[in-house]
Amino acid sequence: MTLPAPTVVPPVAGATPLPGGAAGIACSYSAATASPPVVVIIALASGLPSGYLSTEEQKEVASLQAANINLNFTPLSGLGDEAATYQYTANGLTVEGVLAGQGGNFAGVFTEGTSASLSQIESLVKQLL
Repeated sequence: MTLPAPTVVPPVAGATPLPGGAAGIACSYSAATASPPVVVIIALASGLPSGYLSTEEQKEVASLQAANINLNFTPLSGLGDEAATYQYTANGLTVEGVLAGQGGNFAGVFTEGTSASLSQIESLVKQLL
């Protein structure tokens, strides 16, 4: 798959800012004209407190449930101190990803419309972490 150059993803309105002392970046690779549209977002952060990942997971579940979208995180072992996969369908497109944290560092890859498997996404997150 070939995607255009990344663009920096600005914070979404209402998004929780990173805690003080933490820093991060997210880049979005988008092929909106593909059929189906393809989006890959890679996010990295450092300086996060322990438990941050699980707290944010809970917030995301609540947010999507309010929009009638069922989201469940599945714990993933062998990747960092804490990791999870997720998958849900919205507007006919499958959204999936892998999130991982280790020692205050975070890496996440979020995909929509790709043929990448969760194990392939996990492998990329392992390299980024």
